[in-house]
Amino acid sequence: MKPALAWALRLIPAALIGQTLPFKFSGATQSVELFSKLGENALGNPGLEGALRFGTGVVEFIAVVLLLIPKHSLKGAILIVGTMAGALASHALFIGFAGHGFLPLLAAIALICSAIYLWNSKLELLKLLRRLK
Repeated sequence: MKPALAWALRLIPAALIGQTLPFKFSGATQSVELFSKLGENALGNPGLEGALRFGTGVVEFIAVVLLLIPKHSLKGAILIVGTMAGALASHALFIGFAGHGFLPLLAAIALICSAIYLWNSKLELLKLLRRLK
């Protein structure tokens, strides 16, 4: 994979996810409403909003940092694929897409870029997975 493409496939999700982090960590109204709805509809407890919002923010922050470190970028891409797949599934199954602006689209773009990055790095990914055995 060309270095410029590899960087683009890492920087795009890092930027898209990174710009949502202040909203999760500050308790912005839209984030609180979204995670309250998730807690209520998926787990039957809207009181889990804070843990869901903050926990998601921590995982996404770690993923963004890992994406920006070339040696650890595969791990970051794996986290992005997992969290964005979870975000899209949560919207589809529990939250809905209406009223959330471009968030689902941004999640889809981040997921696609990270999936392409992983696919293009499949040999390194296989080596990483073998080390986990």
